[in-house]
This record gives sequence, C-alpha cells and structure tokens, in this order.
Amino acid sequence: MRCEVAMELRPDETKLIGHWIDKDGKILADYTCHRIESLIKETLTQLMHDGSENHTLYQDPRDRRYWELSYPERTIQSQGPPTLQCISSDVIKSKYKINVRA
Repeated sequence: MRCEVAMELRPDETKLIGHWIDKDGKILADYTCHRIESLIKETLTQLMHDGSENHTLYQDPRDRRYWELSYPERTIQSQGPPTLQCISSDVIKSKYKINVRA
C-alpha cells in the first residue's frame, strides 16, 4: 500500500532528512525518504549533478529556491537515506561553479 506524500515544499522548510527504519528485520524508508523521492521526481527541476560527491542541485519552480540532494550517511555498501536541503546562491556559485540569481 502506497501512502500519499506532500508534493510541495512549504516556505518555512529548509531541510528534509530521510531515515531508514528497521521493521521486523527489514530496512524501510521513512515518510521523509518517500517525500524527497516524490519531490525530485514530480516537483523540483534538476539543474546539475556533482558526480564526485554524489550531490544533485534542484530548483523549486514555484518559489525559485535551490535545493541540494545528498546522502550524508553513504557507505561503501549503500547510498544511505537522502537529505534535501535548501542552499544559497553563494554556496551554488562556490560548489557548482555556476552563477544563479539570488
């Protein structure tokens, strides 16, 4: 059974952190993981992927904020749960080496 997830980011949101849950010996993605997946597939626009660190830059077409998808708990065996964080144009300029509007 698939649960419905919120498709839009609220103006007060700046960071979504997914977690994995151990349920009866199975590792499952939590609601936030599913929400991040839905946002990057159906709402946000992908702008650039940084293959060296496995970060992906997105933009919300509604409010023009920039979001970075990362996997901070990444291990050799697994990608880890996702984190989606709002980032500033200054960070984008220094990290992705592109100019964006603030």
